[in-house]
Amino acid sequence: MKGTIVSSFEDNLVTEYQDLLTHIEESEKYMETIVRGITVTDAQYRMIMTHYNIMLAYEQILRLRLEDLGIEY
Repeated sequence: MKGTIVSSFEDNLVTEYQDLLTHIEESEKYMETIVRGITVTDAQYRMIMTHYNIMLAYEQILRLRLEDLGIEY
């Protein structure tokens, strides 16, 4: 049973990391289409950029966790 829990944890961590990479890529594509103050308000632009930067930080943390645990991703 314990091996199943560890395997499930590792699989979930890899899936979470891969999903996050997809979200980052989609955000980058979206950000290429926006024009601050025209297609989005300044406030929305700041929030989009903050969200994007937080996703990048989270990606870095997940990657470090995977590497520390020796999990291939």
